[in-house]
Formats: sequence, structure tokens, C-alpha cells
Amino acid sequence: EVNTPSTFLYDLVKNLTRSERRYIRLNSGAGERDYMHLLKALQAQKTYDEEKLIEDHKGANFTKHLAVNKRYLYELLLRSLARFGQKTIEDNVYEKIAAARVLMEKGLFRAASSELRKGWKMAEKYELFELQILLCDIEKRLLFSRQSLEPDEQAIHKIYELERRSLQELKSTNEYWYLFQRIVQFQMQHQKIQNEEQIRHLDGLTRSAEFLDRSLTTNFKSKLYYFQANAVYQFMLGNVEAAYEINRSFLDLLDENPHFLKLHAERYLATLNNILIDSLVIGKYDILEEEIERLTQ
Repeated sequence: EVNTPSTFLYDLVKNLTRSERRYIRLNSGAGERDYMHLLKALQAQKTYDEEKLIEDHKGANFTKHLAVNKRYLYELLLRSLARFGQKTIEDNVYEKIAAARVLMEKGLFRAASSELRKGWKMAEKYELFELQILLCDIEKRLLFSRQSLEPDEQAIHKIYELERRSLQELKSTNEYWYLFQRIVQFQMQHQKIQNEEQIRHLDGLTRSAEFLDRSLTTNFKSKLYYFQANAVYQFMLGNVEAAYEINRSFLDLLDENPHFLKLHAERYLATLNNILIDSLVIGKYDILEEEIERLTQ
């Protein structure tokens, strides 16, 4: 088993909030536990120093098997923080998948199918295509388990189409992600487009159908990458007003589909910040005030 780098553990310990520390302490159980003593010792250090840690706690049980205790504490913290954090939409779908598996193992196929339907409802609403493929896998197993009882060609075709569509959407999302990343890499290297040679360098990307035609974006995430790629490109050209309009279109899209805000809150705030910068540069101070007010809501 690969040892966890000590700095990973130390950095995680030092980044715990007060409420997270309290949650971990309450869930560590009764009695003296070596890993909790290690946790306190790490919290007390200003910078990570293993030699000093051992010296300052000479004779303490946790130092006798320090590597084991470090690895255990790191894994414990990750598990605890995963439970402590608010459950994501993806977590809810995973729960339905797990429930369906349990019910299938017990031969309770109708109940398993019911759990899968709940998982599908969330996965389709939030366009979680990776999880839709997992759901298809469970559907196939469920179908196989029931085939001898009630063969169903229609169900076979439906699962095939669902998985094919999910794979297509993932491919589309991946293409737009790749397009956006290549433009961002160029921005990180050059900041602004300064000459014709640089424009020609990006021609293969910016003249592509994916870059130019929004109608080719078939899901929310591909639209997100489409808007980001175009906004960054316009900003690099110095077309700040065009960048503003593109960023504005993305926020409008989120306003029209507020349920996606749960999945893309960070991107929403970053785009709002870009709009503030764009508004300041092009002198749209009335819009600047409106967006600052929106940011504080």
C-alpha cells in the first residue's frame, strides 16, 4: 500500500474548520485513540516537522507506529469530511444505485426497478451522463435477472438507446471541454492576442463548427464550455464588449435553468466576476452596480 505523503495529512489537518474538528471529535468514539492524539499534535505545529513531532511526543503511543497512524488518520478525515459535507445531487443518485443493487441481490426486482426510476429522474434532470451510464449497467443486470420470467425486446432497445445517447452527450461535452482548455492554455501563455501570427495559431479552433455554432451544443455542460471558450477568445482579442455579451448570455442561460446552479455555482460566480471586470472596462457603470448587487444577494 502506498504511504500517504505527510504534507497531505498536515495540510488537511490545518485546513479543518472548527465545526469540522468538532464533528470528527464527536464521531471518534469514546476512549483514548492514538490517531486523535496525532491530530492534536499536528494542529499544534506551525509547519510540518516530523522529527520535532516525535521528539515533542516521545513515548506517546501514536509515535510508535507513526506511519500507520498517519495513514489511518488521513483516510478517516477524508471519510468524515465526505459525510460531514452536504450531500451532492450525484451522491443522491449513487444512493439509488446502491439501493437497487441491494434489492436485486435479494431478488426484489420490482423494488429495485423503483429505486432505479428515482435515480433516473435525478440523473436526467441534471444531465448526469456518467451516472446515466451506471444506471444503464444496473438496468442491464436487472433485465438479465428477469429475462427468463418476461423477455422484453422493447426494454432491451430502450436501454441500448439510453446508453448510446449518454455516450454521445459525454463525447460532446468532452469535445467542448477540450476546445475551451486549449484556448485557456493559449491565454495563460500570451494573455492577449497581439499579432496575426497568434490569430492564425488559433484559427483551427476558432473557425471550427463547434466554436462558431452554438446550436451544436446539445447539453448544459457543453454550452457552458462553449460560452467560456468564446468569452475568453473575445477578451484576448480586446473585444471586451463582445466578451461581456457572451458572459451575459451564459448567466441568462443559468437564470433560465436555475436547477443547474446547484451543480455550477462556482462557474456562475466566476462569470459574474468577469462581467464586473468587463463592465468596468467598457464603462457600463449602471450594469456594474446591478451586478455588484446581484453578487451580494
